[in-house]
Amino acid sequence: MKTAKTWGEFIDLLPEGEWNSLREDLDSKQKRKERFSMESIPSFSDGDYPPWLQAEADRCIPAVVREEFGLRNDSRFNGQFWQFPAEIEQPLLARLRQLGFGVELRDDWSFY
Repeated sequence: MKTAKTWGEFIDLLPEGEWNSLREDLDSKQKRKERFSMESIPSFSDGDYPPWLQAEADRCIPAVVREEFGLRNDSRFNGQFWQFPAEIEQPLLARLRQLGFGVELRDDWSFY
């Protein structure tokens, strides 16, 4: 989202199927060449888009790993979320690999 200059660039960067769910909340006449701004997405300014990955941990991190390494916290507005302290990064990755997950460290991804 940070790099898209036009709506077309933004749409092309989205994961498959994501645009279908987003465009319900947007003007369906968005032109691909129009200037793009993240604030144009209604749920962005509310903090609801893109999805908050810490709140999504229940869906993508196995319970045994969450319970072993995660800290369950509450946010003021968005409910509970999981936190994984940076200092347990290597043991966490080792446990995921032990469970058969392919994981790698990336420093080229931007998360909000």
